[in-house]
Amino acid sequence: MTETIAFIQNLLQEHYPCGELLGLVSSPGTGFSGAELFRLETSSGRYALRGWESSPEQRQRLEQAFAVIRFASEQGCGEFLSSAVPSRGGERLVEAHGRLWQLSRWLEGEPNFNAAPTANKLRGAMRSLAKFHQTTARYESRQGCCNAVPCRLVECRAVANYLQLLQEPIQRESNAELQRTAWELWQRVSFRSPGLFERGQPLGQLNFLIRPVLGDLWRENVLFDGDNFSGFVDYTAIRTDAVSVDLARLLGSLKLAGRVPWAAGIEAYEQVSPLTDDEKKILPWLHESGLVLGGLNWLQWIFVHRMQFSQPKAVLQRMREVSKQLLELEEERPDGEHSLVML
Repeated sequence: MTETIAFIQNLLQEHYPCGELLGLVSSPGTGFSGAELFRLETSSGRYALRGWESSPEQRQRLEQAFAVIRFASEQGCGEFLSSAVPSRGGERLVEAHGRLWQLSRWLEGEPNFNAAPTANKLRGAMRSLAKFHQTTARYESRQGCCNAVPCRLVECRAVANYLQLLQEPIQRESNAELQRTAWELWQRVSFRSPGLFERGQPLGQLNFLIRPVLGDLWRENVLFDGDNFSGFVDYTAIRTDAVSVDLARLLGSLKLAGRVPWAAGIEAYEQVSPLTDDEKKILPWLHESGLVLGGLNWLQWIFVHRMQFSQPKAVLQRMREVSKQLLELEEERPDGEHSLVML
């Protein structure tokens, strides 16, 4: 830790006019991207310092994402976005020790919606999301299909083959807890996947206003300070797509009074930015395909690619959660037909 403190002190002194470093806390969070996150206490305030492995592709991706955040912050969304602090040279990313670093304002709050859900929290988050989407449409927009659909359709066609490939290594797994969790997830993915490709095909023909969206907006990336929404974090998945991608990802991860708050969340969003019929129509398939393919990805990462994670218990918890959500889909609509807007 002493080496880390010394490195961060030097980084700040060389690149940022933010005063003296008074303390830091490593904040691993619940992500699995390999990014580092530190909360810094300095003589000029509290900041977040994030680091990623450096590569030309990574730099380009991050610069594109942070350009969207900078624009949205300057256009009235700055109160709930962690905007970057420019270095003395005017850069938003600084390279040091083989990593890319960004210093940004620390957003107060906790990602605790499901632990302490309230209608006020939901309204605040959904109205702010609608404001963000309205703003990013001024940054870049065009008419087109939902980009997530053709990508997922390709994956949906291969699900049966992947499941067959995974069956034996899961059954041979020596870790009893991992084997039990993986097998349950495998069974539920197997149950939900038939027909997913056929149901998604017509959705690829629908037309949407495509603009930058957050891309990986689930409950762990939404902060609340008391009963109030305080901000969105983690912008590395920003891409251009239909707003329904963010809506399905976020609302599908929330629980209010024991249920996914589809109707209440959509109502709050539409108080700021009305949705088209097609933007609502695509939500059920985006939610279900996201769960099925997300569950399959976890199984492939562990049993095919043999990836190692720094937080194995958190990985098991994520797998169990996806499995539970797939079961809840089963219980709500056993025939596979959903009407999320009407819940």
